Amino acid sequence: MFKSQTVIIVGAGASAEFGVPTGRKVYSEASSLQHRKYNERISGFSFQRGFEEFLKGYNHNQLWAKFDEFKTRVDNAANLSIDRLAWLNTDIADICKAFSAWCIVRSLYTEKQEQFTDYGRKMVKMTYHRNRNHLAPLVGEYQNWIAKCTDKWLGQAKDWSELDPNILTFVTFNYDTIIEEVFRHFVSENTRFRETPNDRLPAVLHVHGGFPQCPEIMPEGFLWKSQLCINYIEEGGNSEAIRRAKIRLADAKHIISVGFDFDPQNVELLQLSRYARKIHALNYDGNEAFDNRVLNLGVPQKHILSGTFENKLGVSAAAERGFFDRPELFGSNYSLANA
Repeated sequence: MFKSQTVIIVGAGASAEFGVPTGRKVYSEASSLQHRKYNERISGFSFQRGFEEFLKGYNHNQLWAKFDEFKTRVDNAANLSIDRLAWLNTDIADICKAFSAWCIVRSLYTEKQEQFTDYGRKMVKMTYHRNRNHLAPLVGEYQNWIAKCTDKWLGQAKDWSELDPNILTFVTFNYDTIIEEVFRHFVSENTRFRETPNDRLPAVLHVHGGFPQCPEIMPEGFLWKSQLCINYIEEGGNSEAIRRAKIRLADAKHIISVGFDFDPQNVELLQLSRYARKIHALNYDGNEAFDNRVLNLGVPQKHILSGTFENKLGVSAAAERGFFDRPELFGSNYSLANA
């Protein structure tokens, strides 16, 4: 069980383990956008029809009119993340949001085709079902890192009344609700804690806004509703989540960073320089620029666990090596230096 108040800062790299695209991946997909010929055999909404048709189908003429300009800006820009592109081009930030939601929501669902005949024509209707890979106990050969955090949080408690929801907080820069879903799932898998009320679970604070809870079958309007929840940094983010995150960060004894690249704007947004000495950071691929940002912030070198370009270290793999098992967190004799 966590021994002291802990905040886990979660960036896009942590959701990438479950197939959710990062901002750079979304940007890469934008660079390959093309005009598509309308497919008359598909009935209703389909990701196969493409992003442009989605904008047309919902009569979002203002965004549809920006499609070509969006494509041109992407083609002419350096290799950026979609968020950075929006920050540098505020006049197309709205279509950047729509495309971000398009890519992320698509990654959360599995497509199923239903064939039917309409007045003698063979037609296809697509339905989208929530995929379950994030709820698997393993990520590759390693225990799912959120499941591992769940186990640590439950500890030796006999029932949910002994659980402390305030000892652990997730501060995430991601829009998806994977943390909430996985944490709730593995708590419910344990018969002792199946009846745990939602308000007794650790808080998940979405700094830049969070999507609605994903339904099992995606309704057509969910995609558009999701993009309305995105708040880019120049818009101030999600003010209530930021306020609560700053309180939790100030009160925390330990801060663990996973999948977060310490972008200066996000660092400033949460005033992380104030808490540098208590931050433990995961460097996925040993990126030197990442190390420089973190060390310049004041994070001790011994608090950084790094992979290499050849042997990248995902969050679940890092958890297997004990990244979440610091002795000051759990009272073990583990030493990160000996991992």
